[in-house]
Amino acid sequence: MKRITPNPYRNDSETRKYSQVIDGTMQYKVDFLLCTNARGTSVSSVTWEDDGSTDLTIANESLSGAIASADVSASSSGYGSLKVTATMADGSKEVQFIEVEIHDPSWKRYA
Repeated sequence: MKRITPNPYRNDSETRKYSQVIDGTMQYKVDFLLCTNARGTSVSSVTWEDDGSTDLTIANESLSGAIASADVSASSSGYGSLKVTATMADGSKEVQFIEVEIHDPSWKRYA
């Protein structure tokens, strides 16, 4: 499991980078609690989007309080990107980008 906490005081979006193996599933959690506290509101909905060149499978999306979670997997190696958008009760949005490098452990690189 990878837990991500966005900084509500940043001026631009902040990309987090992780890696995982093909055909493996990793759970990602994005904790928007600091953002809700800074804005004095709550999270009303969250969307997870595959936003990269490698097809990622997003499953089991859920929202519990201010914590959004989803299981992510891929069937081919490469670089993928997730865009997680939280819509707050006041209508504002908070976006977190997650880059995922997918490795194929059977492919070996020789010098």
